[in-house]
Amino acid sequence: MKVLFIDTDGVCTSMALQAQYAGHQCRAFISPQRCDNIARGLVTRVADWRAHMDWADLIVMTGVGKYMRELNGYFEKGYPIMGTNWHAAQLEIDREIGMECFERAGFPCVPYQTFEDYDSAIAFVKKNKDKAYVSKPLHDNADKSTSYVAKDWRDMCFMLENWKKKGLKYPFILQEKIELVGEVGVSGWFGPKGWCEGWEEDFEHKKLMPGEVGPNTGEMGNVCKYVEESKLARDYLEPLTDTLHALGFVGNFAMGLLVPKSGPLYPSECTARLGWPITFQQQSLHKQPMVEFFKGVLDGEKRCAVSSKHACGIVVGMKPFPYDALASDEMCDGYPIWGITQENADHVHLAQVKAGRPLGEDGFVTAGSCVACCVGMGASVTMARDKAMKLVKGLTIPNSPIYRDDIGEKLEKSLPVLKAKGYCEEWVYD
Repeated sequence: MKVLFIDTDGVCTSMALQAQYAGHQCRAFISPQRCDNIARGLVTRVADWRAHMDWADLIVMTGVGKYMRELNGYFEKGYPIMGTNWHAAQLEIDREIGMECFERAGFPCVPYQTFEDYDSAIAFVKKNKDKAYVSKPLHDNADKSTSYVAKDWRDMCFMLENWKKKGLKYPFILQEKIELVGEVGVSGWFGPKGWCEGWEEDFEHKKLMPGEVGPNTGEMGNVCKYVEESKLARDYLEPLTDTLHALGFVGNFAMGLLVPKSGPLYPSECTARLGWPITFQQQSLHKQPMVEFFKGVLDGEKRCAVSSKHACGIVVGMKPFPYDALASDEMCDGYPIWGITQENADHVHLAQVKAGRPLGEDGFVTAGSCVACCVGMGASVTMARDKAMKLVKGLTIPNSPIYRDDIGEKLEKSLPVLKAKGYCEEWVYD
């Protein structure tokens, strides 16, 4: 099979290597906004994805980047694309559209207000000083740094004033902050004939430092598990079946849910695309190369051959991660990665790396600040985390790599609450 990756995030290296090891031909277009060396010497790089669309038997989109509008024409012509079309992507990109979709499906939603300017929002917050708010940007051109969880009204007002001074003029919502035990996600693979067999439940860890401290990152790690039956899916995915068919969606659809101490779960966002780093964990859990599974989904197959183990993925970054906007080739390019062996290579998923010869030996070196995701699997959350941490500690990368050593620990408190509500019944913490 001939596979073309259209990669806006510099994360396709591991999946492309897995496909090549299985005998498939791969080409990768990686957005020039990223380090230009990602996957050099490992995968054939192409300068223009458009020139290779007719070559490919399968086209894999890693995200919903700036090529979405143009790619929509290829979707309409029936090209074999694993990703999401423009219309389905709006459920994630434009939160207002997503929230309206949730409300139509009958999901309980946290109250929110939409704003076009900061002065109105500041006045609204000052009028409701007894409440704390969460700010979330709207639309695909919004600055994601304006997504913020405030501690109180003063905190929120200061940030609104700060964004106003910076000249940020994106529409946004303010949502009431509710007391949470945690958050949980549920996803499924959706094809022309509907949902594939099995569901995936997961727990994200977005803060930079252990204990959920520090700024939000893309994500520092995740714990996930495939299950045959899922009340989360019955309640929050299956009601969207007709909507996804109407949108012509094919791919992975995920719902993020807020878990309060009492009452129903609230949808916070949806993801109509491949998720990262969870796609690395899927590579370890699936019993066939991901590209072969993707082609099957596009062709209408509903079978999903996966392991039922818990999987813990720990992201390994290096300075200036997670502040990629500050990155330059000199800052995070060319650092050697030692410790990858034949025994662990299937579970050390390389991201922004390239081929290199550290100290004269063939191997891998960094080509960006998001280096890899180490995935451990086990019969419980703690077993999976221990195996993932063993993989992380087995790597040697100069320049002090960054990772969290507590991925999964928060499940000790959140899983009992979810199980009391009838969710996540197949999970084992310890």
